[in-house]
Amino acid sequence: MSKVIVVGAGINGVTAGIELKKRGHNVVLVDPGPLPHPLAASTDISKAVRAAYGADEEYTELAARSIKLWRKWNEEFGVELYHEVGVMFVRHREMKLGDFEHESFKTLQKHRRKIERVNSAQFRKRFPAWNPELWRDGILEREAGYVESGLVVAKLVERAKSLGIELRDTVPGARCRPTPRNAQSLSPKKKTCGSFYRRHFPLSWMRRLFTRGCACIAIRTMDIFGSHAIRNVKD
Repeated sequence: MSKVIVVGAGINGVTAGIELKKRGHNVVLVDPGPLPHPLAASTDISKAVRAAYGADEEYTELAARSIKLWRKWNEEFGVELYHEVGVMFVRHREMKLGDFEHESFKTLQKHRRKIERVNSAQFRKRFPAWNPELWRDGILEREAGYVESGLVVAKLVERAKSLGIELRDTVPGARCRPTPRNAQSLSPKKKTCGSFYRRHFPLSWMRRLFTRGCACIAIRTMDIFGSHAIRNVKD
């Protein structure tokens, strides 16, 4: 069993920690706190979840898989984290070949997703708040919606704790203060209130905090699906 430190407990960090724990690793989550952090990219009132990504079939497939998992999480957590209310993309003119909406429509049809094309007459009838003179064409993706992303992170942090994952969101004697994004280092007596970057964690400080011989995964969330960087810290 390996010891793994996951730096950053946003949506990517906490899910990575949970998955590592399920695979039998001893996991420590590190974050400046509070969680969910108000400045984190994964913390918000809501974030859109949809499979419309133009002609990008790979993203469409990934999003379609994620929507099934969002429904599953609604059941597992007993809370409606994901609200499947549909997502609509509209244009001032008729969509044409190469337009995001046109390519999304073709791709979603190919993948047998529930997608409708809507015109100004339908806008007037179905969505009276919209001005049909301005919005003339668009698509309505019915199997889509939004997630309460801040609540999602909070629920996942609770799950991580229940699985026995150690959470370190404070440093004894530390005072949390905003730090510029271009800050070069982080001393043992200070910590940031924003995103963690590799330069914020000198190896000497990591060794004072944690047992030697463990892996360190630094994760920076870009969006709700996110991207992450993984870096092994060797003794």
